[in-house]
Amino acid sequence: MTDSHMPASAEKVFSCKSENLGQPQKVVLPQPPVFRTKEATFVSEQERNAWAQSLNATIDSAVNWLKKEQTEQGYWAGFLKTNSAIEAEWIIAMYFLGI
Repeated sequence: MTDSHMPASAEKVFSCKSENLGQPQKVVLPQPPVFRTKEATFVSEQERNAWAQSLNATIDSAVNWLKKEQTEQGYWAGFLKTNSAIEAEWIIAMYFLGI
């Protein structure tokens, strides 16, 4: 399973277990291109600022939701269909964001 335009040296081979067959199978995933042209990665300052503002607004919205949903005891009540990993991800995200 390789792309004909992708050289073999640019591929990583991963082994995975097929749930249907129960036998290990090789899955070939192409690596993304390492080098990009200046034109391909150029973003105007206006686009960059708009993206940064959007990102900041999204983070602020998420933080406000977390603060609103946190109980007085300092925890969050999770959904019955999930496990504690979701809440753990919230906590570690807040830690990394310095909240």
